[in-house]
Amino acid sequence: MNIDLGNYTITSDAQNFILNEKVVIQKGKRVGETQLVTVGYYGSWEGLSNRMLQVELSKSDATQLSEIADLVCDFNNNVTTLLKGLPKEVAAK
Repeated sequence: MNIDLGNYTITSDAQNFILNEKVVIQKGKRVGETQLVTVGYYGSWEGLSNRMLQVELSKSDATQLSEIADLVCDFNNNVTTLLKGLPKEVAAK
């Protein structure tokens, strides 16, 4: 599996979903190139999506609960859309 989500890429191995964040290299010979940095390994889709939401919330500049609620709703809608495109055996894992 290799799902591009913009700022993230989800890959998998035989037992885990792997959440990778895309980071632009700032120093050295590869300045400007994008690399994947592993955020974590998750045994379930629910665990992975909970972590993605947590990361997005921590990066948010929200100052009101209504902004957080909007962010959560948008995230959930995006995940639902993504799941509809996955094969059923992957979505059920």
